[in-house]
Amino acid sequence: MAELLADTHRATFSTGVIVAMVQEGGHARGVPRPGERTPSWIRCGPCAETGLRVEALLDWVHAASTTDLTLYHLDHRRGTRAMDAMGVLEHLSGVLLHDGWVPYRPYDKVTHALRNAHHLRELEATGETDGQGWANDMAGLLAYAWHRVLEFKVDGVNTLSDDELAELRTNYRAIFFEVVLPHANELQRRVVAGAMAEMLGRGGKSAVAVASGMSRNTVIKAEGEVKSGIEPSTRLRAVGGGDKSLLDTQPGLLEALDELVGPETRGNPMSKLRWTSKSSTKLATELVAQGFEVSSRSVLRLLHRLGYSLQANAKVTEGKQHPDRDAQFHYLNDMTTSFIDDDQPVISIDTKKKELIGDYANGGSEWSPQGQPERVQVHDFADRALGDHAKAIPYGIYDVANNEGWVNVGDTADTSEFAVESIRRWWNQMGRDRFPKADRLLITADAGGSNGYRIRAWNVELAKLAEETGLRITVCHYPPGTSKWNKIEHRMFSFITMNWRGKPLTTLRTVIELISATSTTTGLTIKADYDLNWYPKGVKVTDSELAAVPLAPHEFQGVWNYTISAQSDPA
Repeated sequence: MAELLADTHRATFSTGVIVAMVQEGGHARGVPRPGERTPSWIRCGPCAETGLRVEALLDWVHAASTTDLTLYHLDHRRGTRAMDAMGVLEHLSGVLLHDGWVPYRPYDKVTHALRNAHHLRELEATGETDGQGWANDMAGLLAYAWHRVLEFKVDGVNTLSDDELAELRTNYRAIFFEVVLPHANELQRRVVAGAMAEMLGRGGKSAVAVASGMSRNTVIKAEGEVKSGIEPSTRLRAVGGGDKSLLDTQPGLLEALDELVGPETRGNPMSKLRWTSKSSTKLATELVAQGFEVSSRSVLRLLHRLGYSLQANAKVTEGKQHPDRDAQFHYLNDMTTSFIDDDQPVISIDTKKKELIGDYANGGSEWSPQGQPERVQVHDFADRALGDHAKAIPYGIYDVANNEGWVNVGDTADTSEFAVESIRRWWNQMGRDRFPKADRLLITADAGGSNGYRIRAWNVELAKLAEETGLRITVCHYPPGTSKWNKIEHRMFSFITMNWRGKPLTTLRTVIELISATSTTTGLTIKADYDLNWYPKGVKVTDSELAAVPLAPHEFQGVWNYTISAQSDPA
């Protein structure tokens, strides 16, 4: 701001002078000084939010404005907590203009309204992308109304004339009926016309008849049906019209179908379809063999009527479970909530599936010219020329509070040293800047693998990290057999898999670029880098080295939950 004032006014102002000018100018317009309550009479206008990336870290700028003032609030969070931190929206009254985002809804002292800019954006997208002519007509009508309002305001009039409003409403109804009626059957057209006529009141029937092209008598009948409380129905004909149902003409059909497909027949070796697929075609064939006249399409309708649907196998049987399984989940959740409330980092960690490097098939499909798929090798044998570097090993760290991720891509071995080095790199590249006041770190991890609770090297390497960073590192493991509940699996790894679907991972650089390009509409961002270090397997940890680790088990399940403190000399 000092530079701006110097350029525009050719005068130099100190930071203190600019701050005083802003505070005094704002107070003169009704802005409360620090510590004062925001007046309830301040009426709000537009609100918005946008992302701002500074030095690879994503922050959010939230803005709220009135006719005189605009407040900008910078926060590393997005949504309700950030808007509450502004300390303004809950005190405002009037009309709050926004884009319909859910976090705005709890503010109930204001009247919510969508900005016309968003209406125009959606209409223009519908017209240009989908080729819908009505959207262009509606956008033109909205723009015309806006210009007319501006012209009236120039003349000192705050509202449109009755004639102008009537013309706009007539044009709107004409566009509305032009879009809706071609997609409706006779009954639906009458219901729409009757409801519109009833809503408009006096003169509504004539207006609807003109806009819709329906006769006035039809609109009068339609309004009467709506007023009498016409019930929703899928029928287009009166009761008793049309062909008789198959169930009426062929008694026993439904029971015969249920007997063929019912669950109780699965264990019956005498069932006709016990050892074949129960497709609708085969079911229809068997029913015809029993003397019924039925098609495969009719079989599908009858199956839905009986309450059947296509079902895949459900992986829900987990076998024997630890008695403290549920209690550990509650404990882990409480620890996570406590750390986040104290602005301390919480990360979810795990190794993603190892991936072969080369022109190998990758699951999923990707858009390509028809008949020209990406050609890859037939067999998935590791490339011998790459030796021990034939596989990419992505180790992920997911920041639970900020929806950010780091992936350390190695190509030697998934060891505890590699796992802790991945955490170290996340802390140096992202965590330290995101949590400058942190003195603790919570790690949620699986019970096995390179970060398992039984791995000695895991504890030793964590002790080194604690000493380097000065952080007290708390680890909470998921119970054995519950790795699918680890947040990194469904909040980060799943989106990486979707992003590189159908793309051969030809080089390590390809892996890193595809991971780094992964994002979601909810704000997930990921950084990735290549780890050049060599991590030997089978490194032995002696009893004395393990005993030197400053590890304090928690009172509840100390094997799964423990804290490693920072110390100057681990030995």
